[in-house]
Amino acid sequence: MVIKDRKDKVLLEKKIVSTEPDELIYDRFLGHLMWISDDEIALYEKNSKRYTSVKLREA
Repeated sequence: MVIKDRKDKVLLEKKIVSTEPDELIYDRFLGHLMWISDDEIALYEKNSKRYTSVKLREA
C-alpha cells in the first residue's frame, strides 16, 4: 500500500498482505480505503467490516 497526502507526497509505503500471486486470492482483500482520522487510513476487506489500518507519521 502506498499512502500519499493530499499534495501527492508519499507518506508511507507498507506491505500489508502477502500471498501467492493469484487474482482470486487478492480479490477479497481489495475493498475500499477510508480515512479514520487525520493520520490514520483503513483498507477494508471487500464485502466486510474488517480492515487493516495504518497510522501515518509526518517526517
